Amino acid sequence: MTLEEQEIYLLQHSLYSLEEEYAGLSCSWESYKVFHEKYYLTHKYGSLHSDFSIDIITGALVRDSWACMMRIWDKKSKGYNNMNMCSFYNASSKLKHDTYINSDKRLFYKSKKIIRTLYNQNIHAVGYIKHIRNNFLSHKNIGKEKEIIELKDGRRLDQFQINHSIEDFDKLYLKTEEIISSCHELFGRKINKQNLEMARNASIKGADELIEKILYEQKRDRFLYP
Repeated sequence: MTLEEQEIYLLQHSLYSLEEEYAGLSCSWESYKVFHEKYYLTHKYGSLHSDFSIDIITGALVRDSWACMMRIWDKKSKGYNNMNMCSFYNASSKLKHDTYINSDKRLFYKSKKIIRTLYNQNIHAVGYIKHIRNNFLSHKNIGKEKEIIELKDGRRLDQFQINHSIEDFDKLYLKTEEIISSCHELFGRKINKQNLEMARNASIKGADELIEKILYEQKRDRFLYP
């Protein structure tokens, strides 16, 4: 097996992990969106304890969404054969059509173009998530040593700030599905839309049912204990 054949095989093999990771991202992010739309945007805070717990749950969902997104869009790490979108982008630039890769020549070249276009259009947005991953998820960077020492006033330089909107992340989330689908099509395969929709719908329904129960309990408590 030549080097190019090995690279192709590894990319084909990583398609399973890529799709699986996106399903996980979809579950976390779709669940969070339900909480955001049906709890935070419409709910008047009443119970301090339950609201605090909801904040913990939604915070965990967002952090998992960031982590999943970065595992998908990551670059290849030294010493690790990690799943990474960058390898598909590089392959879309240098791979030449061969029937053993994809019998559909038109689909092959169409996929190559879509992968390159979407990657270049969205890599800047990925940078925002990467900053959060590198500074607050994988590590807790407290600031530059020189700056901390020079200030000498105890000022915190590690305050966490989200550098993108919900709409920004949601757009990246949807475009990520498009590029993963094209990664599959590059090799003549198809993403399992049915399984993805089942996971997505189950997450949305589950989050919706949970919120309804929470709101019902809060409404009942306000009535019983005014």
